[in-house]
Amino acid sequence: MREITRTGSIQHSIHLFRWMKNQKNYCARNDIYNMMIRLHARHNWTDQARGLFFEMQEWRCKPDAETYNALINAHGRAGQWRWAMHIMEDMLRAAVCICIFLL
Repeated sequence: MREITRTGSIQHSIHLFRWMKNQKNYCARNDIYNMMIRLHARHNWTDQARGLFFEMQEWRCKPDAETYNALINAHGRAGQWRWAMHIMEDMLRAAVCICIFLL
């Protein structure tokens, strides 16, 4: 999955992701959803990226700081500032750990 999303092939990634979700032993993982959200963001498919965000929660997969950051970035790049602000507020309400490293 990682290699396909790196190449930027959104159609292949979506096809593989659907196949994965249909497997009996599928277990939702943050890293897969984060890759898919970033890939959709690269293609300016913000609605689909946001849909993945909600879908992952339906699979009981809790968004982390990377997930929120990818989604906020996607909406910011698209100029959808209201969505970006709502997502940021959701992140703060969810008390997602934002780690800041001082060098």
